[in-house]
Amino acid sequence: MAMRHRFRRHRMRSTKKIPPIAIVGIVLVGTFLITIIIGNLLRAWLDDETYQNLINGDDTPAVEDEFTPTRVRNVYAYPFTLGGNLSEMVGQTSASVCLNTPSGKLTYTSPVGTRYSLPTQSDTPLTQSMADLCTLIPYVSGVFYPQALNETNESLRYAATNEECALLHEFITAGGGELLICGLPLTADRAEASITYLKAVKKTAGSVPVGVAVPYEIATDQANWELLARLLETVDFCALDLTAQTIDGTEVNEMGVPVEAKELFDRCSYAISAYSMRPLFEQSQEALITAAIITDKPTFQVIRQSES
Repeated sequence: MAMRHRFRRHRMRSTKKIPPIAIVGIVLVGTFLITIIIGNLLRAWLDDETYQNLINGDDTPAVEDEFTPTRVRNVYAYPFTLGGNLSEMVGQTSASVCLNTPSGKLTYTSPVGTRYSLPTQSDTPLTQSMADLCTLIPYVSGVFYPQALNETNESLRYAATNEECALLHEFITAGGGELLICGLPLTADRAEASITYLKAVKKTAGSVPVGVAVPYEIATDQANWELLARLLETVDFCALDLTAQTIDGTEVNEMGVPVEAKELFDRCSYAISAYSMRPLFEQSQEALITAAIITDKPTFQVIRQSES
């Protein structure tokens, strides 16, 4: 009996459990050793820059999506009003269609316009009128006057930009060949907001060319070369907006070109050649349009502004 009792006491002493605090200590020491080993291996396997990025995180600023330019056609784009008489476009290869007025009224009706309850000056349906036009004219330039930048609240401006991008996407889906954004404020204090807007439009347009109209005063001021360069890094082309220029077309030279029109083109020659700008006229500027034709301008566009 005594031997059995001693054996039982010995067995109880030999199966005594390790205290929890000791287990925690062992785990911590093991973790510490593994961390040191892995750190030494990473230093040996990785270059210094990769190692520091892994340890500290990569603080390199995120790179924005690179601008991918789209080829732009040379066009002689004459104005057409959606729902108008197609016979006036016979023989033309390009059309210039104002999608809205400078105050923002649409020149058609469409599901997107109805969805946002946008004002319109016409009950012409976009889809059908574009289908009719595209059977005759292979290339349609949509001229659009943004209203989003009129919003002073940043959130409202963002919402309005998305709304207008939906309209432009709808036009492209209906057969639009390119977009020309007119009336953007390009003064020094508002240029950044305009460029942000153009980036949103370019993203919406995808492979469809996007252009921006640049007023004559800005385009011909050599101090604005950086602005013009930035615009061409954002969109596919710039149009030289001459719609506000008034000339007297009565005096013509030996070629039949209005003298004042030639003088205006001479003042614009650097901007047109250096930045491949497309002259933009209003339909009423007959002298300028005639001068562009006679002097064989490789490309120009005419718009028909309407307001009601």
